[in-house]
Amino acid sequence: MSKDCFNQIGLDRLVRLEWLERTAALAIDGNDELSIKSTLQHDLAPWFRYQ
Repeated sequence: MSKDCFNQIGLDRLVRLEWLERTAALAIDGNDELSIKSTLQHDLAPWFRYQ
């Protein structure tokens, strides 16, 4: 198996750049994993509410 196959990841969901930036900012600010998860669930809730 070529090492090139490990140079990328695959996602089966839409991931917006602003979500990744928010996650990175929370991590850089020193938040722990649980706090980051809780904050993201709150911040992203409007994107995942079914109408």
